[in-house]
Amino acid sequence: MRRLNRQTAIIVVSSVANPTTVAHIMNYTPQGIVSKSSGFDTIIECIATIKRGKQYVCPVIREIISTSKDQPKELPFTARELEVLQHFARGLSIAQTAERMLLSKHTIVAHRRKMMFKASVNSITELLAYARTHELI
Repeated sequence: MRRLNRQTAIIVVSSVANPTTVAHIMNYTPQGIVSKSSGFDTIIECIATIKRGKQYVCPVIREIISTSKDQPKELPFTARELEVLQHFARGLSIAQTAERMLLSKHTIVAHRRKMMFKASVNSITELLAYARTHELI
């Protein structure tokens, strides 16, 4: 969104409960992050905080961050690799993924190969299982 308009307020609404995934979202420095279970008053508070020029993190997300026993590890995949992974999770082929992402098939294969290496798996099925286990998809 910021590539299109730098003034755009970015608010992430998430049902994520995995501290590693929350940390990954926070790396993108959204102006606000709100739990999907939050009420309308939380959304209003988020917008007001953003208008004051500050980042808003709802209490539910703050709790996830603060109660994590270990420091969250960084996700092994890049944003682009996660995007490719989402397409694979929907059952799209390499060709279909390439078409949707406006990339070549060879680029998609390279992304898949890198993800499989990072996850230490040998098949796309194992990669998808890894992604589900780590709440990446």
